[in-house]
Amino acid sequence: MEIKAYHKAASLNDAFELLKSHPDNAILGGGIWLKFSKKSINTLIDFSGLGLNQIIEKTDLFEIGAMVTLRDFEKHPGIRTLGKGFLSEATGKIMGIGFRNLATVGGSIIGGFPFSDFLTPLLTTDAELVFYPKKEISIQEYVEMKEKPVGILTHIRIRKNVNIGFFKKVCTTALDFAVLNVAVAITGHKFMIAVGARPGTAALATIAMNYINHANHPDGAAISETARIVMDTLKFGTDNVASEEYRKKLAQVYVARGLKEVIAHEG
Repeated sequence: MEIKAYHKAASLNDAFELLKSHPDNAILGGGIWLKFSKKSINTLIDFSGLGLNQIIEKTDLFEIGAMVTLRDFEKHPGIRTLGKGFLSEATGKIMGIGFRNLATVGGSIIGGFPFSDFLTPLLTTDAELVFYPKKEISIQEYVEMKEKPVGILTHIRIRKNVNIGFFKKVCTTALDFAVLNVAVAITGHKFMIAVGARPGTAALATIAMNYINHANHPDGAAISETARIVMDTLKFGTDNVASEEYRKKLAQVYVARGLKEVIAHEG
């Protein structure tokens, strides 16, 4: 990777104006995956001095700066209690501590990595992304957008209405990328289900969610049917890690297991 120039931004406006001035300018987040890129960067823009590395807990939500590291997110006392800790647990499964001390929350979202163990559980919350210039968009809407917003991600807001969550990463070893990951949560009194590493980017299982959220009683039969719908309606694929059929079966098993767990421990 070639970087022709480096610029430490004095303000968000400074960073934004420079970013849009050239198609090959780029923002420096944690820099973990950027260094593997073969792309030539005209100007690398660093906004590490703009105070975006803080987690602010408010009455009804957490406001997380885009430069917060995954490790700081994982260790934050409030995040460790949200949804009975499933977001912290999921983040703690990402590579090693050294990696999480460098990788950022913002970079993990903007990167849109299919294997992300951060994006999948985040999708099951009422998270909102804040961009500069002023634009706010839900994490669900952002993931589904074909054309992403023009701007700089500054904050992620996660509301405290996640009652309980479940996360499962299926991998060969602890430091491997996920073969599949599954998140199930009860957020705002509704079941939320997301599946990532399909091997596509994480996605909500909206048809299955609609089914179980309208079921009279989320009993064993309803749980089994919901898991089957996930397997049949989400798109799965084959790569050098796992086959489509294997991923479907994994999703069916762990969605059912996740639903049973959040129902059992909701109180």
